[in-house]
Amino acid sequence: MNFMNSLWLDKIGRIPIMVIGQIGCAVSVAGFTGCVATYSGTDNKIGNGFGVFFLYLFVTFFGGSMDASSYVYAGELFPTSIRAQGAGFSISALFCFSLIYTMCAPVAFHTIGWKYYIIFIVMPLFGATLMYLFYPETKGLSLEEIGAKFGDDVAVDLTHMDEEERRKLDKGLAMGLEVERLENEDTDVEKSRI
Repeated sequence: MNFMNSLWLDKIGRIPIMVIGQIGCAVSVAGFTGCVATYSGTDNKIGNGFGVFFLYLFVTFFGGSMDASSYVYAGELFPTSIRAQGAGFSISALFCFSLIYTMCAPVAFHTIGWKYYIIFIVMPLFGATLMYLFYPETKGLSLEEIGAKFGDDVAVDLTHMDEEERRKLDKGLAMGLEVERLENEDTDVEKSRI
Protein backbone atom coordinates (compact mmCIF):
# COMPACT_ATOMS: atom_id res chain seq x y z
CA MET A 1 0.00 0.00 0.00
CA ASN A 2 2.98 2.35 0.40
CA PHE A 3 3.55 2.07 -3.34
CA MET A 4 -0.11 2.91 -4.00
CA ASN A 5 0.16 5.81 -1.56
CA SER A 6 3.10 7.23 -3.52
CA LEU A 7 1.08 7.01 -6.75
CA TRP A 8 -1.98 8.70 -5.25
CA LEU A 9 -0.13 11.64 -3.64
CA ASP A 10 0.03 13.82 -6.74
CA LYS A 11 -3.38 12.74 -8.04
CA ILE A 12 -5.49 13.08 -4.89
CA GLY A 13 -3.36 15.46 -2.84
CA ARG A 14 -1.58 15.14 0.48
CA ILE A 15 -4.24 16.48 2.84
CA PRO A 16 -7.29 14.64 1.40
CA ILE A 17 -5.46 11.32 1.34
CA MET A 18 -4.20 11.74 4.93
CA VAL A 19 -7.61 12.87 6.23
CA ILE A 20 -9.33 9.90 4.58
CA GLY A 21 -6.59 7.62 5.90
CA GLN A 22 -6.86 8.85 9.48
CA ILE A 23 -10.64 8.45 9.46
CA GLY A 24 -10.24 4.97 7.93
CA CYS A 25 -7.67 4.05 10.59
CA ALA A 26 -9.97 5.26 13.37
CA VAL A 27 -12.93 3.30 11.99
CA SER A 28 -10.75 0.19 11.61
CA VAL A 29 -9.50 0.42 15.18
CA ALA A 30 -13.04 1.05 16.41
CA GLY A 31 -14.21 -2.15 14.67
CA PHE A 32 -11.24 -4.05 16.06
CA THR A 33 -11.88 -2.66 19.55
CA GLY A 34 -15.52 -3.74 19.38
CA CYS A 35 -14.46 -7.26 18.38
CA VAL A 36 -11.83 -7.46 21.14
CA ALA A 37 -14.30 -6.14 23.77
CA THR A 38 -16.99 -8.62 22.71
CA TYR A 39 -15.21 -11.74 21.44
CA SER A 40 -11.75 -11.76 23.05
CA GLY A 41 -11.22 -14.98 24.98
CA THR A 42 -14.22 -16.68 23.34
CA ASP A 43 -14.43 -19.41 20.72
CA ASN A 44 -16.55 -17.26 18.40
CA LYS A 45 -14.66 -17.73 15.12
CA ILE A 46 -16.74 -15.18 13.19
CA GLY A 47 -16.26 -12.44 15.79
CA ASN A 48 -12.54 -13.14 16.10
CA GLY A 49 -12.29 -13.34 12.30
CA PHE A 50 -13.79 -9.87 12.03
CA GLY A 51 -11.17 -8.70 14.53
CA VAL A 52 -8.45 -9.96 12.18
CA PHE A 53 -10.26 -8.32 9.24
CA PHE A 54 -10.24 -4.94 11.03
CA LEU A 55 -6.51 -5.27 11.74
CA TYR A 56 -5.81 -5.84 8.05
CA LEU A 57 -8.14 -2.97 7.17
CA PHE A 58 -6.17 -0.71 9.51
CA VAL A 59 -2.86 -1.68 7.88
CA THR A 60 -4.41 -1.07 4.45
CA PHE A 61 -5.61 2.41 5.40
CA PHE A 62 -2.38 3.33 7.18
CA GLY A 63 -0.07 2.07 4.44
CA GLY A 64 -2.26 3.51 1.69
CA SER A 65 -2.60 6.96 3.16
CA MET A 66 -0.28 7.88 6.00
CA ASP A 67 3.00 6.03 5.63
CA ALA A 68 4.47 7.68 2.51
CA SER A 69 2.38 10.86 2.76
CA SER A 70 3.68 11.86 6.18
CA TYR A 71 7.30 11.69 5.04
CA VAL A 72 6.62 13.64 1.84
CA TYR A 73 4.57 16.33 3.61
CA ALA A 74 7.20 16.71 6.36
CA GLY A 75 9.86 17.19 3.68
CA GLU A 76 7.83 19.83 1.84
CA LEU A 77 6.63 22.11 4.60
CA PHE A 78 9.96 23.27 6.02
CA PRO A 79 11.96 26.12 4.44
CA THR A 80 14.97 24.99 2.43
CA SER A 81 17.44 26.22 5.05
CA ILE A 82 16.06 23.84 7.72
CA ARG A 83 14.32 21.19 5.58
CA ALA A 84 16.67 18.35 6.52
CA GLN A 85 16.54 19.17 10.24
CA GLY A 86 12.76 19.66 10.19
CA ALA A 87 12.11 16.39 8.40
CA GLY A 88 14.51 14.66 10.78
CA PHE A 89 12.74 16.05 13.84
CA SER A 90 9.35 15.07 12.38
CA ILE A 91 10.47 11.50 11.80
CA SER A 92 12.11 11.37 15.24
CA ALA A 93 8.85 12.54 16.84
CA LEU A 94 6.95 9.82 14.96
CA PHE A 95 9.26 7.13 16.31
CA CYS A 96 9.32 8.61 19.83
CA PHE A 97 5.52 8.56 20.04
CA SER A 98 5.45 5.04 18.61
CA LEU A 99 7.89 4.01 21.32
CA ILE A 100 5.79 5.68 24.03
CA TYR A 101 2.60 3.97 22.81
CA THR A 102 4.24 0.55 22.71
CA MET A 103 6.02 0.95 26.05
CA CYS A 104 2.75 1.91 27.75
CA ALA A 105 0.78 -0.88 26.08
CA PRO A 106 1.55 -3.80 28.45
CA VAL A 107 0.65 -1.79 31.56
CA ALA A 108 -2.40 -0.27 29.84
CA PHE A 109 -3.71 -3.63 28.63
CA HIS A 110 -3.19 -5.13 32.09
CA THR A 111 -4.94 -2.19 33.79
CA ILE A 112 -7.74 -1.10 31.42
CA GLY A 113 -7.72 -3.81 28.74
CA TRP A 114 -9.34 -3.06 25.38
CA LYS A 115 -10.12 0.54 26.45
CA TYR A 116 -6.50 1.44 25.64
CA TYR A 117 -7.45 1.25 21.96
CA ILE A 118 -9.73 4.27 22.44
CA ILE A 119 -6.60 6.45 22.22
CA PHE A 120 -6.07 5.09 18.69
CA ILE A 121 -9.63 5.99 17.75
CA VAL A 122 -9.70 9.52 19.20
CA MET A 123 -6.21 10.72 18.16
CA PRO A 124 -6.60 10.04 14.40
CA LEU A 125 -10.02 11.72 14.38
CA PHE A 126 -8.50 14.73 16.15
CA GLY A 127 -5.57 14.75 13.69
CA ALA A 128 -7.90 14.46 10.68
CA THR A 129 -9.92 17.43 11.93
CA LEU A 130 -6.79 19.56 12.43
CA MET A 131 -5.45 18.62 8.99
CA TYR A 132 -8.73 19.32 7.24
CA LEU A 133 -9.15 22.72 8.90
CA PHE A 134 -5.61 24.10 9.13
CA TYR A 135 -3.07 22.27 6.94
CA PRO A 136 -2.47 23.73 3.45
CA GLU A 137 -2.50 21.43 0.43
CA THR A 138 0.85 21.17 -1.37
CA LYS A 139 -0.13 19.00 -4.33
CA GLY A 140 1.37 20.25 -7.59
CA LEU A 141 3.18 23.20 -6.03
CA SER A 142 6.84 24.06 -6.31
CA LEU A 143 8.84 24.32 -3.09
CA GLU A 144 8.78 28.13 -3.45
CA GLU A 145 4.98 28.12 -3.71
CA ILE A 146 4.75 25.85 -0.66
CA GLY A 147 7.06 28.26 1.19
CA ALA A 148 4.71 31.14 0.35
CA LYS A 149 1.79 29.19 1.87
CA PHE A 150 3.75 29.00 5.13
CA GLY A 151 4.61 32.71 5.11
CA ASP A 152 8.06 32.70 3.49
CA ASP A 153 9.08 35.58 1.21
CA VAL A 154 9.07 34.42 -2.39
CA ALA A 155 10.79 36.38 -5.17
CA VAL A 156 8.26 35.38 -7.83
CA ASP A 157 4.87 34.04 -6.71
CA LEU A 158 3.66 31.76 -9.50
CA THR A 159 0.55 30.74 -7.52
CA HIS A 160 -1.48 33.80 -8.45
CA MET A 161 -0.35 34.09 -12.07
CA ASP A 162 -2.54 32.98 -14.93
CA GLU A 163 -1.13 31.19 -17.98
CA GLU A 164 -0.56 34.43 -19.94
CA GLU A 165 1.41 36.03 -17.08
CA ARG A 166 3.56 32.89 -16.74
CA ARG A 167 4.34 33.00 -20.49
CA LYS A 168 5.34 36.67 -20.22
CA LEU A 169 7.57 35.86 -17.26
CA ASP A 170 9.19 32.97 -19.13
CA LYS A 171 9.73 35.18 -22.19
CA GLY A 172 11.20 37.96 -20.03
CA LEU A 173 13.52 35.50 -18.29
CA ALA A 174 14.65 34.10 -21.63
CA MET A 175 15.29 37.62 -22.95
CA GLY A 176 17.18 38.53 -19.76
CA LEU A 177 19.39 35.46 -20.11
CA GLU A 178 20.09 36.35 -23.77
CA VAL A 179 21.00 39.94 -22.82
CA GLU A 180 23.28 38.64 -20.06
CA ARG A 181 24.96 36.24 -22.51
CA LEU A 182 25.53 39.08 -25.01
CA GLU A 183 26.95 41.33 -22.27
CA ASN A 184 29.33 38.55 -21.22
CA GLU A 185 30.45 38.16 -24.85
CA ASP A 186 31.06 41.93 -25.10
CA THR A 187 33.07 41.82 -21.87
CA ASP A 188 35.15 38.94 -23.21
CA VAL A 189 35.82 40.86 -26.44
CA GLU A 190 36.89 43.96 -24.44
CA LYS A 191 39.23 41.87 -22.30
CA SER A 192 40.81 40.30 -25.37
CA ARG A 193 41.51 43.79 -26.83
CA ILE A 194 43.28 44.85 -23.69
